[in-house]
Amino acid sequence: ASSICASSLKVPIQSFTLAPTVCNGNLTNVGFTTAGGTYLAADITKFQLWYNSSNALGRATQLGVDLTTGLGNGAHSFAAFGNPTLTSGTTYYFWITIDIAASPTDGRTVICNAIATTDLTSTNTKAGGPTTAGGTKTIRILPTVSITGSSSICIGGGTTLSPTTGGTWVSSNSSLATVIIS
Repeated sequence: ASSICASSLKVPIQSFTLAPTVCNGNLTNVGFTTAGGTYLAADITKFQLWYNSSNALGRATQLGVDLTTGLGNGAHSFAAFGNPTLTSGTTYYFWITIDIAASPTDGRTVICNAIATTDLTSTNTKAGGPTTAGGTKTIRILPTVSITGSSSICIGGGTTLSPTTGGTWVSSNSSLATVIIS
């Protein structure tokens, strides 16, 4: 389980690999299901599908188009696409990501079910997967902070920061504060 903040982009909720073994082919469709979470469609802005020939989401290329409607819990499918050509003998990495809305409801959860080979359509034998469920992602709102005192702080100086929304401040180190959303 992990927390994701409001307005977060490209948050992975599921990943899988494919390694064609017989000949080159194309992955033409990917289906997935979000179920068991408490999020509503208004808490996220889109689903995206990414791929790479290395295990690096940051440098991955998007496949298909953004899913921006029907975002609530249930079955989803990325529209048919013809690229990329998956080369036999190469492992390909795929990620399904979400973007979180600017004003979601705090504490709601997103869970993506496991991807099975039956969720994938290709022109080649699929080797890879199945996966496990993507884990629980808990949506968190961003706290609003007010400053009581000077907003210009010199070395050795101080001021008071107080959460006006989104939680309480906790610190076991007087030079460091942490916000805990409650």
